[in-house]
Amino acid sequence: MASELSRLLIASSHFYPRTGGVERYVFEVAKGLAEWHGHAVTVLTSGPSRSRVETDRIGEVKVVRVPTWTSLSSAPLSPTWLWQLRRVVSHEKPQLINTHAPQPGLPDLVALTSPPSVPLVATYHSGSLKKGGWTDVVIGRYEASLLPRVLSRSRTVIVTGQAVAEEPYIPDDKVEYIPPGVDTAVFHPDPSSVHQPGQLVYVGRIDRNSGWKGISTLLRALRLLALTHPSVRLQMVGDGDAIEDYRREAAQLGLADRVEFTGRLDGPDLARAYQSAGALVLASETAAESFGMVLIEALACGTPVVGTRVGGIPGVIEDTGGGLLAPARNPEALAGAIGRLLDDPAAAAAMGRRGQQAVHQRYTWRHTVDAYDRVVRGHLVVTAR
Repeated sequence: MASELSRLLIASSHFYPRTGGVERYVFEVAKGLAEWHGHAVTVLTSGPSRSRVETDRIGEVKVVRVPTWTSLSSAPLSPTWLWQLRRVVSHEKPQLINTHAPQPGLPDLVALTSPPSVPLVATYHSGSLKKGGWTDVVIGRYEASLLPRVLSRSRTVIVTGQAVAEEPYIPDDKVEYIPPGVDTAVFHPDPSSVHQPGQLVYVGRIDRNSGWKGISTLLRALRLLALTHPSVRLQMVGDGDAIEDYRREAAQLGLADRVEFTGRLDGPDLARAYQSAGALVLASETAAESFGMVLIEALACGTPVVGTRVGGIPGVIEDTGGGLLAPARNPEALAGAIGRLLDDPAAAAAMGRRGQQAVHQRYTWRHTVDAYDRVVRGHLVVTAR
């Protein structure tokens, strides 16, 4: 019966070709549900036009992009969405809607204006979005009012990190944990590539509104490491509007010749960055880092990781045994953890091997999509009766 009811609508503020952890997750889930499980999948997202609704296809996935007039922080907004989103939902006639938060706006409107008869599954990707700035007032109101309304309407709330389930607005009786995955055909050890112990790598957005990624802390830790490890280097992989800011900061710390900004890397190029590194470092500072997809990408390549004790990072590192943890916002402690790996290459290699094995057992996109399909079909069966 469920196979006859497989029209799915996935709503996300952003989608491919924009990069980021949420966008990658939505892309892989949509693609996998269509290609591996035969669902007819439409992704409803924001687009670059200010006036036109644009439609395209990415493989088996239909993508509908509604106009964007402006943005608040990185959240797209438009006063025309209320009627446009309703029209898209009416036209697509989904048997299930899956919204992706926490970025406010488009997914919330889809959830709150969709027909009550259509099962709603909400996916929540982050801890609290509060960052300690003026936007915390707006975020606090969203997390106290609008977000709980969306989650209360949902039949299931999928969380992508175990720590997310502890947030007060997540209903305990609806939670399903489905972590991100890795394409192990792309991310894997390369026998011809040698891990360089002194080579560290950071992978992620390098934006001014992503200060919670802890890049300044990482740079200060690198300065401390350079005092005892003359060969240490840092490769910064990612794009964003803060690259020049951090380039200047690195120079002010005397690290200009130790920090390389490569820009965005994808696929095999990104895999090579992991494969050649002695360790990946993720120095995030808030629970907004609900999982840390780059951790499992690095571990899939056999590269050990160092992360901070925030959000979902401890769960991933402790579950895989693939690295070390340090407290957040503490350059000295972060430098100490990285130094332990640099000083003991054999132990670092063992961590990388353990992490790689754990990724193959628990963190592939096939695991993620199959778990999604079970949730989807469970609600579709209920609808069909």
